[in-house]
Amino acid sequence: MLLCNISIMNRYGKNQLDELLIPYELDWYQFAAIWLIDGIPGISQNDIIPFLQTDKGNVSKIIKKLIEDELVYTQKCEDDQRKKGCYLTLNGKNLVPTLKKVMSDWEELLYQNISKDELAIFDKVSSQISTNLTKHIERLI
Repeated sequence: MLLCNISIMNRYGKNQLDELLIPYELDWYQFAAIWLIDGIPGISQNDIIPFLQTDKGNVSKIIKKLIEDELVYTQKCEDDQRKKGCYLTLNGKNLVPTLKKVMSDWEELLYQNISKDELAIFDKVSSQISTNLTKHIERLI
């Protein structure tokens, strides 16, 4: 059943990623925030919310922790002074290659015993499902 598969992949996939992130004192939320900020410098906290599957308060806590760890800083947006854009510090930028390796290792664990052809089909189908589910959300990427 699709719903069960999604639930298992979501829960246990994030748990596995959290384990790989222990040496870096990060969890998957912080990892995802860094990943987004690296890909979209200046992204606002509000725009991060849909990607982290949590609410505004928790995203604020995640960003605050990353600021305390000197991985992220915020700055008022030029186009809207009420918003703060998130940016990686030099420490955050230096961590990105390591996090890309963690992501590669994680994907390698997930993709064991799956052929390249099967992965291509999975990527195509899961991408279309994601598009179907999120077509009402404004695209950031």
